[in-house]
Amino acid sequence: MKALLLLTAFTLTSLAAAEPPKTQMTLPGKLLLSEDFVRPITFAKSIDRKVHPGTWTEGWRAMNGTWTQVDGGIRGIVKPKVYPAATLHLPLVYQDAIIEVEVRLDDIPLDDPPKGDFNSAGVVLREGDAAHIGSVRLGKGGLSAGKDKTKSREVNGIVVTDDEVSFGKQTMSVTTGEWHTLLIEVRGEEMLATVDGGSPVFGSHPVIGLPKGILSFGTPRSVSYRNLRVFEALPNPAWEANKSGILKQTAPAKP
Repeated sequence: MKALLLLTAFTLTSLAAAEPPKTQMTLPGKLLLSEDFVRPITFAKSIDRKVHPGTWTEGWRAMNGTWTQVDGGIRGIVKPKVYPAATLHLPLVYQDAIIEVEVRLDDIPLDDPPKGDFNSAGVVLREGDAAHIGSVRLGKGGLSAGKDKTKSREVNGIVVTDDEVSFGKQTMSVTTGEWHTLLIEVRGEEMLATVDGGSPVFGSHPVIGLPKGILSFGTPRSVSYRNLRVFEALPNPAWEANKSGILKQTAPAKP
């Protein structure tokens, strides 16, 4: 009887984990990637820092920091006196996607902490040549997202600069040591991000619509990731109505 109860609990847990994420802008399509970070992952054969980060085709690549699979996930910690952030990358070719991952801000003592000693979990979208597209970051102060600093050029007939463009921030209290579910929806030039199903950060930019080739994770201090899933993002017939409500929520107050 006890074995049956355990089996039932495991089955229910597995079914819950298999459920697609609840989205607002898009609908989940084909599963492109699933990595729980519990089982050993494959690292890229070459991690020569002289090799351009966009030239490998398979395996995870740790470019900075120390990455260890521990406590049911993978934890990145910056190396003393080595900056910028600890980063982890995977070649993944896609256009529109739904990215779901659990993140946890860790409080790992550092002998030489970065200036400011702030911490955040970052998910970065990159082109195949490793150029930044956009990113979503969760820190103790809340959730932020936007177009990253990237190369200036013409995208779909529009000249874009290399400046960062913020899509906004949702202020919230994020406790160190607790897992949170980060959900990112990207379709066309639009991007929407939420934490634990809360209020979203939404924005658009021509650069967001560029083809993606690398999915990156990082932290300026110490962060853990687990239960990563990436789905193809399909059109959501309810998006225009959902978008109208989101824009009303995020509109600046009139003076």
